Amino acid sequence: MDKKGKTGEIPEAFRSSIDNLTKSYFDMQRGLSGDNLEQAMKAAKEFKLKLDKVDMKLLTGSAHMDWMKQYKKLDVNLKIILEAGDIEAARAPFSPFSDAIIEAAKSFGTPKSNITLFHCPMALDNIGAYWLQNNTDTKNPYFGASMLICKDLMEPLFKNSK
Repeated sequence: MDKKGKTGEIPEAFRSSIDNLTKSYFDMQRGLSGDNLEQAMKAAKEFKLKLDKVDMKLLTGSAHMDWMKQYKKLDVNLKIILEAGDIEAARAPFSPFSDAIIEAAKSFGTPKSNITLFHCPMALDNIGAYWLQNNTDTKNPYFGASMLICKDLMEPLFKNSK
């Protein structure tokens, strides 16, 4: 069933693509929060494969244009993450990458994922950064084990029944 998103009617097939992207995003987030670069990189590669398979022709008008903006941000930052030589180098672009997936999830929705929005005020030298999780057990991807539960915001973004 198609649903109305922030940018108009969003086909269920497209929303399912966003849902698939969030699954790989959550694996990346868990890898970074667990100080596991190998897990984060594996998930980033899976995300790239899924991103390249998203059928943007399912969208028209402003929804299509909005997706193109988010796609570009996701793709650019994903490439930086994939080129990272260490965990810290992978964490820095995770913030704009997260911002893009947050915007995509808000704009297009996901049919199945439960998504919680988190914010760490100390990330990126106290600029702060957002991230998503599919649970409410805080696992900060910007600091890993050194500050695993650092957050000042946690709010449900989507609560869907499977």
